[in-house]
Amino acid sequence: MATIRTIPPKRRLGIEMTPTRLFTRDKASGAADRLSISHATFGVLADPTVVRLSIRNTGRAAISSALYDRDTSIKLHPGVKILELLEASNALTTQVGPPAEIADEILSVGPGLIGQQEWLTYELLVDGDPHLTIEHSLIDVEVEEIDLAQERLAVTIGASR
Repeated sequence: MATIRTIPPKRRLGIEMTPTRLFTRDKASGAADRLSISHATFGVLADPTVVRLSIRNTGRAAISSALYDRDTSIKLHPGVKILELLEASNALTTQVGPPAEIADEILSVGPGLIGQQEWLTYELLVDGDPHLTIEHSLIDVEVEEIDLAQERLAVTIGASR
C-alpha cells in the first residue's frame, strides 16, 4: 500500500521599503533657506520623504484572508508619522489588493487576498528619516524584508539563459 503525502505550498511575503527624499536641508548649499514643501494639514515639512512600500508574494501559493490570524492586518511602521497615502497599486491587475489604511505611523494592509506572485505598492508621504518595522500574525506565511532590486536582477538573469 502506498501513501501519498502532500506538502503544503510554501507561502512567503517579501516586503521592501524605498525612501526618496524630496530634498535635503544642506545648510552649505543654502537650499534650506530658499525651498520648502508644505502640506495643507501639517504645514511646512522639515524632511519630506516619499516612501515606497512594496509587498510581493514570493511564495508558491496565494495568501488568503483566512490566513490572517484573528483578522489582524499586516502592520508596516516606517518609524515616522505618515502624512498621506499618495498611491496604492497592484503590478499584476487593476485591482488595488487588500484594503490599506494609515493611522499615525502605521500602514495596515489586509486582511485580504494576496495572489501568487502579486506585487502591491504603496507610496506614502512622511516627514523624517524612515526605518521599517514589520508586524504580522499571518498563519504559515514567512514574512521577510527583501531587496526587490536584487530580486529583479536575479529574475532578469535567470530569464536570459
